[in-house]
Amino acid sequence: MVLLAGLVSSRWGCRADGACLAVGCGRAGIMTRAPVRDAGHGWVPGAGAELCRISVMDDVPPARRRTREGGRPTIETVARHAGVSRQTVSNALNAPERLAPPTLRRVLDAVAELRYRPNSSARAMRRSAARCVAMRITPVPKGFNGPIFDRFVKELCGEMTRRDHDVRLVTASWGNVEVRAYEDLYYGGNIDGVVLTELHLDDPRPAQLQAIGVPFVAFGRPWGADGSQAYPWVDVDGAGGTEKAVDRCVQRGYRRIAYLGWERGSSVSDDRMAGWRRALDRHGLSAEVAALGEPGTVGSGRRLADRVLDDQADGFTPTALVCVSDAIAVGAMTAARARGLAIGRDVAVVGFDDTPIAAVVDPPLTTLSQPIEECARVAVRLLLDQPADGADVMPSQLLSPTLVVRGTTWPNWVRVINQQSRGIMTPEAEPAARSRRQLSPPVPRQPPDLST
Repeated sequence: MVLLAGLVSSRWGCRADGACLAVGCGRAGIMTRAPVRDAGHGWVPGAGAELCRISVMDDVPPARRRTREGGRPTIETVARHAGVSRQTVSNALNAPERLAPPTLRRVLDAVAELRYRPNSSARAMRRSAARCVAMRITPVPKGFNGPIFDRFVKELCGEMTRRDHDVRLVTASWGNVEVRAYEDLYYGGNIDGVVLTELHLDDPRPAQLQAIGVPFVAFGRPWGADGSQAYPWVDVDGAGGTEKAVDRCVQRGYRRIAYLGWERGSSVSDDRMAGWRRALDRHGLSAEVAALGEPGTVGSGRRLADRVLDDQADGFTPTALVCVSDAIAVGAMTAARARGLAIGRDVAVVGFDDTPIAAVVDPPLTTLSQPIEECARVAVRLLLDQPADGADVMPSQLLSPTLVVRGTTWPNWVRVINQQSRGIMTPEAEPAARSRRQLSPPVPRQPPDLST
């Protein structure tokens, strides 16, 4: 017996043998007790008479663990016999035009020799909907970005619940093992499609899912694709966000604007840096100062800021730092403060993601807020509402982030203390607030109330 207590919409634990448990539902505060074997799933009652699906999916899909040598030949048997991958066998049977003639002949010879026949019952099961989709989850990374994925999972589960669908969370390793798990679930009649996350440059998974006929939607655009790899996706316009950040800095009088990003080759960071360059070109400003480093931590942000703030080449000392993430921005604020620079007056700092820390640092951080919940809702529509015959495919969507203006981009920053929106002001509200300050007597400075 395995006890899972105090779980929320997306949490996981591990058995003694290393396999992970994934629980997906649209409700919080669940306490369940159910027998868990090596693989399988069942419906178990949770708090408030809700029902949640508990799944176990480790790196070895269940179908492969149950295969018996000497029994009916499987697709894995054919792959081993022909010396090819499982996906190559699937392509030979379903999309032979994808294979070179010698490879196709070798696979077909193995099929004939072993007398392999595709599982007709599994194909028949695909005629009825499972009303369930699958998505891979990973442990929340250290740092500031964990809440972003949590927000996406929570909204996705809620939207699927409203559409009378379940979400099955998979813990298989990223890549080929993940794709094989989706194939087993789809052709086993357990899911109707997949929500693909964590897309990388030249990611092979979309093409693999297309080749085996598994419907999917991606949270992330096809980085590096040549155009032939068309599939439904939703993403956030990072370049458009950093353009807004540069525009804000220029509006407030900052002219020497540097960019702090992740290592070169990171699709997200490169996209946001492109927006920074585009905005500086539009304003006729230099786009020469950019520091790229390791993945985003506060420590790496401080090291990147140290590098650009100490660089006196050509007399270019930045007066504004546009950062790829809030973690990098907080590190940059630490570096600037260590040099005696006043944040907002001597140097502006802009982050990205609007994580919880952005509103409580001093001064509060100007940042870009991603429409994560809207991304989840669009992903559900793109996956569930696509026409079955492929005609009139719904277009993918690139959503715009919102600039949240706070104290790190106010040259004459005055702390605004308000229980409803402490230290936060949108660009639209700023003119009216400036007018009120001119008509009102000055307010004595007080420490912020952090109790709420």
